[in-house]
Amino acid sequence: MSKHVVMVVKSSVYGDVRALAAARALATAGYQVAIYGEGRRANVPTRAMLESGIDVALVPVVATWRRVFRGLWQLLRGDIGQTTVNLKSTNLLSLFFFNLWLLRLLWARKIDILHCHNFPPYPAAWLLAKLKRAKLVYDAHENAPSLASGRKAQLVARVESWLLPRTDAVITVGERLADALKARGAREVVVVGNWKRAQDYRFDEQALADKRAALGLSDYAVIITYLGSLDPNRSLLPLLEAVAQSPNVGLLIGGRGSLEQDVQAAAQRFPNVRFLGWVDEREAAMCNALADAIYCCLREDAAERGGNVYFAMPNKLFEAFAAGKPTLATRGAGEMSEVLERNGAGILLDEVTPETLKGVFAQLQDPATLTRLQAAARQAGQIYHWDVAAARLLAAYEELAGA
Repeated sequence: MSKHVVMVVKSSVYGDVRALAAARALATAGYQVAIYGEGRRANVPTRAMLESGIDVALVPVVATWRRVFRGLWQLLRGDIGQTTVNLKSTNLLSLFFFNLWLLRLLWARKIDILHCHNFPPYPAAWLLAKLKRAKLVYDAHENAPSLASGRKAQLVARVESWLLPRTDAVITVGERLADALKARGAREVVVVGNWKRAQDYRFDEQALADKRAALGLSDYAVIITYLGSLDPNRSLLPLLEAVAQSPNVGLLIGGRGSLEQDVQAAAQRFPNVRFLGWVDEREAAMCNALADAIYCCLREDAAERGGNVYFAMPNKLFEAFAAGKPTLATRGAGEMSEVLERNGAGILLDEVTPETLKGVFAQLQDPATLTRLQAAARQAGQIYHWDVAAARLLAAYEELAGA
């Protein structure tokens, strides 16, 4: 009889690449998988059945006090309804209601293994696992204490340190974060990277040429792609300025975030900037495949060592490896920088400015340099391959299922 796996993640699920990849691997292996997330965007289905029978449910968001009574009434009825809000950020109130919804909906559901993504649902997940006599998996995408500050960060660290030794399995994205979780009490940590399958990033050359033409990018000497969070810590403003000053360089950029209006304005002003908004996984794969290089310059500061950027192993890095494209990154920013330097699969910048970026664009226009970097990226993609990560995930689950 197949085991019932319930994943809980405080995200809108459909854009949560890591949670979906894990769910697909488990479902393909024969587990019955359901994912419970948060309805953060209007007009998104709150109930869905994905491939391999993955059941998705998004619970209502209550982020303002004026929605509390309505939210409580929905909670009492157990009716998740339809999404009606577009929420860019959450707060303690929404976290409280999210955990209440998990307790409300999952109490009556069969659960053999409860898979908790990140810290926000961790306390409720631990309680549910105890009450349901289910195994508990904690999946740390990020270093939880670094996402808060002051007393809140201290509280998160204390709660996580109490929960970690009481958790049946802990998995995470990289070696640095694995070491930190062990230091905080995890008995054993399995690294299941945000790695990708190279075959998902292979496209017919004519299809790529047609896509470049459709985007108006065919005539540029170099194409840079950035798809992700449009936030200040991604060093996007220097990128936009550098591309604006480089008429032979095309930029393909997409995502959501606080800099979205700045990106839209640049796309309207400069003919070599293309803004796509939010794109799905398959579209993102093609956009990475048609590029010459992938941009992922996270900001790191000496005062932030030990902060979340220090642990960074972003999806962008492994998308670049799978697509066989070099990554443009900040030296010393996260474990990502270490991986790139070890594999020679990118260009590391000591300082991210329009001038240094224009120097990088010039390097990428040298055919020998570009060929060498892309070959190194393809080789790294064979090491950091999703099949390896999925095998580690399934081995951890098999151990839980047999315990």
